[in-house]
Amino acid sequence: MANKRYILPLIPLRGLVVFPGMVLHFDVGRKTSMAAVEDAMANGKNDGFAGILSPEFGSANSISRRERRCLVALFNVLSRVQRGYEPAQMERLCRRFLSVSGVLESGVSLLENEGVWERDAQLMAMIPSLARYSMRTEIGAHPQLDTLARAESYLKSLYIGVQIEEFHVLCLDSCGVLIQNVLLQKGTIDETPFYLPHLLKAAIDARACAIVLVHNHPGGTQRPSSADIECTKEALNALHTLGIPMLDHAIVAAGKVISLRQNGWIPRPMWSRQDEFTYLNRRWLKE
Repeated sequence: MANKRYILPLIPLRGLVVFPGMVLHFDVGRKTSMAAVEDAMANGKNDGFAGILSPEFGSANSISRRERRCLVALFNVLSRVQRGYEPAQMERLCRRFLSVSGVLESGVSLLENEGVWERDAQLMAMIPSLARYSMRTEIGAHPQLDTLARAESYLKSLYIGVQIEEFHVLCLDSCGVLIQNVLLQKGTIDETPFYLPHLLKAAIDARACAIVLVHNHPGGTQRPSSADIECTKEALNALHTLGIPMLDHAIVAAGKVISLRQNGWIPRPMWSRQDEFTYLNRRWLKE
């Protein structure tokens, strides 16, 4: 039997040892290495490149280098569980979801429709719930939320992986410690109804000395809608009558916390008139 000659592209790995069946991600930057990957992808010599993306992958303006590495790592970990993903398929998935949060917030049905294996989609759908649980456990059940700076981590933890709008009211004691977090209402991807009686009942039942209203924008919009502003004014007026200061209305969007009070979307006098009730209102925006 005549010996058959094979020509395979080779990329030297400094300080790395690859064992059979091992999934490894590394960046390809040198021109010679990029040319080797291009040749393998173009000519079907991709047996040794199952975990490597083509050099042009990630060239889309909306995909950052960091997000690309994270997405590749995520899909490579999943590929150990079952069949794995071809480079072209992985590239398409990353271009579709653009970021790790885009994947985790998509839900099982959308992931499956985009070609993610069923078991992988179910595993990824579990990650946000586990992350919320872990973060909330670390923060504790009754954290000190007497300033916006201290409250940010807790506010973000409420909405990890949440795909619809949710209104929460945080009921605080006289020292700014969380008494109770009440989910007021769930809505759709771009709106949720606000019912003032539900807010007032939650504050009274918890015997709150102050409250913080918070909801999310799953679409990532970092500006309040006209409805957001109006419901904030409505809540401020009603709570002022009851003698319960409302410290802020915060919006969580795109991993950030936007304060309606700090950004001046509500006239300052509406907040400052509550100073007579508690020192918490005066110190809320302090670092």
